[in-house]
Amino acid sequence: MNIKRYKFCECGCGAFCNNKFVHGHNRKGLITLESTKKLMSMAQKGRIRTDEHSKNIKLGMKKSGAGEKISKAMMGNKNGIGAYHSPESIERVRQIHLGSKRSKENKEKLSRATKAHWNSLSDKQQEQRIAPFIKAGLNSGKLGPTSIELIMQAIFDKFDIKYETQKPIGKYLVDIYLPAYNLVVECDGDYWHNREGAKEKDNFRDDFMIKKGYKIKRLTETRIRKLAIIHNVIGN
Repeated sequence: MNIKRYKFCECGCGAFCNNKFVHGHNRKGLITLESTKKLMSMAQKGRIRTDEHSKNIKLGMKKSGAGEKISKAMMGNKNGIGAYHSPESIERVRQIHLGSKRSKENKEKLSRATKAHWNSLSDKQQEQRIAPFIKAGLNSGKLGPTSIELIMQAIFDKFDIKYETQKPIGKYLVDIYLPAYNLVVECDGDYWHNREGAKEKDNFRDDFMIKKGYKIKRLTETRIRKLAIIHNVIGN
């Protein structure tokens, strides 16, 4: 049985062949033909690399500098998804898009793609992605309590009930958490929680909390303001 021995093309392109050159290549450079690309692709399909073969690939990549280029492209990306962009590259892209407006169709397409990518991530991956933003928001002081949250805090203070505010749980920030009861209290403002799709989001969030082992209680703004009158407290 004849065994073909593959080696690097001598033109320096980094491709494998069983002759001195890949078809269409020469010492002066290389001619990229579609037929050549197809042949190279077919040659690589189903092949199992030996240790010697892998070693030769590494040496070839080191010689051509391809390994360093790939390393730079993946730099700073823990999951190996996407590529690293230099500040210069980012600025060039920014300048290109400066002043440009996306069409409604383009915005909807981007929104769908973003949601699909987010939903494809596991809970742990989502938590890792959103954690820096939650931390930044808490440090900035822009995630302060709403007026109805302040009412509930005043009621808990009146009855000496210990609580935590704006507590991060997984990928969410909960309004109020009562450690003694392992209870999450969500204060739902009438405007935001009556919008289209809000109910589905709240249910999804509640399911997440229950799976994490927490009990949850949602209070509407109307009910909270009635409680404020009953207990004679002012939250704002």
